[in-house]
Amino acid sequence: MVNIRFTLDPRIRTVLQSVLHNELDAWLLSHHALLREEHGQLVVTMRLPRKGDYALKLFADSAAQEFQDELQNVCNYLIRCLDNNTGIQPYPKLHEGMNEEIRYRLGKTSKIVI
Repeated sequence: MVNIRFTLDPRIRTVLQSVLHNELDAWLLSHHALLREEHGQLVVTMRLPRKGDYALKLFADSAAQEFQDELQNVCNYLIRCLDNNTGIQPYPKLHEGMNEEIRYRLGKTSKIVI
C-alpha cells in the first residue's frame, strides 16, 4: 500500500487523480487509488494490482481559477511496485454524479500545496 500526503491550502476546491501503467487500463487503475482529506492534509492511498511502474498524476482547481475550464496538473509521481501479490483488490467504485471521473471535492477551505 502507498500513502502520500500533501498539505492543504484554502483555495483548492477539487482534486482529480489519474493512475497510469503501460499495460493496464487507466479506468481500472482509477479504482486502486483513494483520495481523502485528513487533519488538513490530502491523503492519496493506493493499492496497486501488480508489480511494475505506475504514474500518479494529480490535478486541481482553486477559487483563483474561477474562469478556467480545465484542472491544472499539480503533481506527478512515478511509483515502482515491487510486490508480486496479484490478489490486490480495488477500492469500491465511487460515483460523482453523471461524470465517471473520480474527483475528490474538498471543502471550501482546502487546497493542495506542492
